[in-house]
Amino acid sequence: MPDDGARRRAKVNINTAGEQELAAVRDIGPARARRVIEYRRKHGTFRTVEELTQVPGFAETLTDDLRRTIRV
Repeated sequence: MPDDGARRRAKVNINTAGEQELAAVRDIGPARARRVIEYRRKHGTFRTVEELTQVPGFAETLTDDLRRTIRV
């Protein structure tokens, strides 16, 4: 079992994470998490992290900052 530090460093998969897990990611929060889920429903899974900029509320600078905590 990974130690607590390893769990904190684990990246959240934006293709499989639920709304609560996404909302817990720093700088995403509940409103953006709902938008990610809605985007997945309409367009399917993300192919790249950069595609997150197509979701309302995810500017390129925010997406770049999130690279440390999210993955596809």
